[in-house]
Amino acid sequence: MPVYCLENSCYRGQAINTPPAADGKSAFTWPALIEVDRGTPPIRTFCKIYPEEPARKDLVNELIGYLGLEAFELSTPKRAGFIEIGVDQIPKNTPEWVNRNQSQVAWWTEAVDGPSLKGRFKVDDNIDPSLCAHRMAKARSTLLGRRDFIAKVIVADDVLANIDRNLGNLIAHTGGYVLIDNGACLTGPIWNASTLNASGLYYNIIKEFLEPEIRSLDFSRSMIKAKVDMSAKLAPLITEVNKWLFIVDNEDDRSAIIPFISERLNGAGMNKRLGFVL
Repeated sequence: MPVYCLENSCYRGQAINTPPAADGKSAFTWPALIEVDRGTPPIRTFCKIYPEEPARKDLVNELIGYLGLEAFELSTPKRAGFIEIGVDQIPKNTPEWVNRNQSQVAWWTEAVDGPSLKGRFKVDDNIDPSLCAHRMAKARSTLLGRRDFIAKVIVADDVLANIDRNLGNLIAHTGGYVLIDNGACLTGPIWNASTLNASGLYYNIIKEFLEPEIRSLDFSRSMIKAKVDMSAKLAPLITEVNKWLFIVDNEDDRSAIIPFISERLNGAGMNKRLGFVL
């Protein structure tokens, strides 16, 4: 699916009947209406802006994560991309770190109808621990019951080094799950060419959440199959990533992305990182 780059004239304001997102510390997300194709009705989306700090690469990560999941044939929002948000279009309820005196570049994704796993099972850090444990157990059972799918998610998040794939960004939709929120790919929001270690052991939340059950022979077979399938799709992913590398300012950082992803997928370290039973 194409990634769209839209001018602020395509922004049609906040979406009233879409639940707001629950973040704000390291990103600000709000429901919005966007006219993706001129002359067509606006669609419901979520727009996200990040702190403007020189070292942060959240928007780059969103793009690389989206392209990676698409290439690996994991469900993502149907449409996504970048949009300029003018000064007078910035929502009123932004965190203090948002510079309201200049336009912002936001990452947007088409809204997906359905609850997240976190919402479905009402998992909340503020509830009684015993109740939360019961709900977490139900969420774990649900994921373990979709072995082939969740094996693909674990492998994809290892390859893309997404350190924040949590229950809140697995959205139940039409009998499956849609993956959202890739701002923490490539080891997190702050990285450079010298810190991208292809053999590094980065936090894989879904893998850790499903331990130790995923260390079974059947689960290992599913992860190995996912790895083989994704290896066959690496070349098209590289082609797509190459089209967008111009958005990375630093030449060394730009040149580090594809070798990092390629080595994590096809190098010898994945068996150790994911604990395959061979």
